[in-house]
Amino acid sequence: MQDLSLYLGQQEYYESASTTLEYLLHVKVNGMQIQRQVMKYGSDIEEVLHQPTPCVKLKENEKVYAMMDGAMILTRKLGWKEVKLGRVFTEKSLHIESKNRNWIRSSEYVGHLGDHKSFEKKFSLIVDKY
Repeated sequence: MQDLSLYLGQQEYYESASTTLEYLLHVKVNGMQIQRQVMKYGSDIEEVLHQPTPCVKLKENEKVYAMMDGAMILTRKLGWKEVKLGRVFTEKSLHIESKNRNWIRSSEYVGHLGDHKSFEKKFSLIVDKY
């Protein structure tokens, strides 16, 4: 049940996750309980994510693509906050489907709500291993 509540808490807003859990399992769980679980495990996993990862072996002259973008979002309690997303993938992840259509098989993402310096630290952990 904990796994399901964590999964739903990441997919939906917490009250909706609570309603879905009640529908699926016939168990009443408060949205605040789901939020506390998601926040606790989210902060625990953040420590793991800040640890260096092994280097990725690349072929000679293989390209690595790093993309990032940002936007301002209106949060309920904090007002306008900056959110950023970074994506990294190698050229071997590119799949050419047709002349005008490509897609990417696998990539790594970093999302961050806050200032650019904190995002830079998180994103560098992924980019640096290439």
